[in-house]
Amino acid sequence: MLLLIIFNKDITAKEAAKIIGVSDRSVENYFTKLRTENIIERIGADFGGYWTLKTDNNME
Repeated sequence: MLLLIIFNKDITAKEAAKIIGVSDRSVENYFTKLRTENIIERIGADFGGYWTLKTDNNME
């Protein structure tokens, strides 16, 4: 999942689900878990925003 974000920061849950062969909801749950663990963050709005990986320098 992280590789998908690295190579396509604009990826949607639906697109990721299709690529890895799971449900949209499974991907949404995984994105939520990664956000809760401060591994990724969403910059901008749901539409038009993008994903970014947090680094040691900007982790809380």
